[in-house]
Amino acid sequence: MAHFYRKSIFFTIAMLTIVSCRKKEEETLTTAAPMGKDFDLELIDSVPQTLLDGCGEYLTHDSIKGIAVSYLFVSDLTKYGMIRMDAQNIDLERDSINSHNIDRDQTLQYYRNDSIEVMIRLKAIERYDEGSFNQGILTVTKNRVKKTYKVKGDSGC
Repeated sequence: MAHFYRKSIFFTIAMLTIVSCRKKEEETLTTAAPMGKDFDLELIDSVPQTLLDGCGEYLTHDSIKGIAVSYLFVSDLTKYGMIRMDAQNIDLERDSINSHNIDRDQTLQYYRNDSIEVMIRLKAIERYDEGSFNQGILTVTKNRVKKTYKVKGDSGC
């Protein structure tokens, strides 16, 4: 019987040691990677003339009523996009490999630079001659911090 108690005590101590080591390991892993600084997108008040002259996409907050004059995101629909943060316009390059049409009415687009990635998922709500009115989401990731905005806007030529 004494042999059984020794084995039980040994087993209990071994399990406690393993559990305490794992707990310390998990605490270290979760605190070792600091999160990036929080951010917010700002409205772009003046769209570059090159975008106004050609094809483009202009997205603003979904909650804005009527026709928007300030935008969260603008692009030329081919290779260039722009957002605004910390009172600065930030240029982005379109990721043409991962951007694609999901179906006739839905698109998935990616834009990025060295530190920011923008993902836009849009659905055409109303079509007109060479464009459409769209609604969807715009997700910005910067330093592992991710913000999602409900957006609406026009795209076309």
